[in-house]
Amino acid sequence: MMQNGYMPYKDSFDHKGPVLYLLNYFGNMISYYRGIWIIEVISLTITVYCLYRIARLKCGKLSSVIVVLLATTLLFRFFEGGNLTEEYAMPCIALSIFVFLDYLINNKISNMRLLVAGASLGTVLMLRPNMIAVWLVFCFFVLAKLVTEKKYSELMRLGCLFSIGVIAVVGPIILWLGLKHDLIYFWNDYIVFNKLYSSSRSGENLFPKRWSAFIDFASSFVFLASIVSIISCTKEKRTRSINIVYLIYMLVNVALIAMAGITFGHYGMVLVPSVIYPLALFFERIEKIEQKNIKSAFLLVVSIYVFSTIIIPEWDDNVIRDIPVRYMAREEREIDSDWDMNCILHCINQYVDKDETISVYGNYDLVYVLSKRKHATRYSYQFPIGRVMPEILDEYFTQLETELPVAIVVAGNQLDERMGYFLKKNGYSSIWSDDPENSQSTAVFVRK
Repeated sequence: MMQNGYMPYKDSFDHKGPVLYLLNYFGNMISYYRGIWIIEVISLTITVYCLYRIARLKCGKLSSVIVVLLATTLLFRFFEGGNLTEEYAMPCIALSIFVFLDYLINNKISNMRLLVAGASLGTVLMLRPNMIAVWLVFCFFVLAKLVTEKKYSELMRLGCLFSIGVIAVVGPIILWLGLKHDLIYFWNDYIVFNKLYSSSRSGENLFPKRWSAFIDFASSFVFLASIVSIISCTKEKRTRSINIVYLIYMLVNVALIAMAGITFGHYGMVLVPSVIYPLALFFERIEKIEQKNIKSAFLLVVSIYVFSTIIIPEWDDNVIRDIPVRYMAREEREIDSDWDMNCILHCINQYVDKDETISVYGNYDLVYVLSKRKHATRYSYQFPIGRVMPEILDEYFTQLETELPVAIVVAGNQLDERMGYFLKKNGYSSIWSDDPENSQSTAVFVRK
């Protein structure tokens, strides 16, 4: 849509942050549909490097590699298809954890690090604001620490440089949206809608769902082991305050991603950077054993156990065995079994010109991407957003009546009474269905 001169929010609703739009735009400029993969690889590479640097703050090279491999096994549970806000937030979070810890542990800080940490916060704010736990907790801690120590000039310097970093990212984006008369739409879609999305709806008490989501995200073995490790280290007098604050950060992090009471797996990706430091503390304890023979033996036993029971099974089941299969199918489009994408694309290419629009009733924007067709109305998808805010469906159907796209793809189980009435009233006929005997199957409708 942006390549055709349209704007996010104003012309295409989404409640994700503008940075996600921009990353996909630049990805498409690199290579249509596949270019975003290059940006994803860069993002994950930076993340892994930062995770290693965090681990090296506390333990040796070999232990750090083990810690990184152990932490990234969480991705096999939480990574869902790629091109996710959490995926782009992870390098920002990991980098900032390193900056905060290196400052608090080793008193190492520089102007560039402050600017980068601030820019990282700005980036995450423009992706999805409930992923800002690391800055929320550690900025408050640094503020309290410097005020207590009466280091006001240092506080001013750190605060100014950090704020400049935030503004360097947020400022140009807000200016761009303002110049394009898009700010009010941005505010309504990104701020107002997300506030409703994560708050009590229709008097519903969300606490049980939030608690359930909190437990679900926190229940993985690696995360629980990290919690146990950081708690056990709060007894160390020299780093007690840092470790207590880090424990608070981990809990706040889970609380924020569970705030909507929804357990989408990809939300949990931001837990990956948080477990590195506690795991590194565990291996640091092993490395501090004074007797060399005992230390080497204990490290060997722990490493063998971790590799054999966690790392190797996870990497083998989720990566190594899949590589040949995915490589052989690299040119194929792997689509949900409920969608016969090739038939849908054939119908669209046959009936819809390149400059005409279509609409997909459901939640599957890949149809637009693969067909290279623009979507009618502001809403490329309607669910679950239409259930959170019913007026979205009213606006969608009002615009649909005005625009009358050539083709409408109705996703499986989404053909409700309202869409059925619209199709019949405006002369749409089904030209393909993945199950003609089932009225709730995926189908393509064309206006004759």
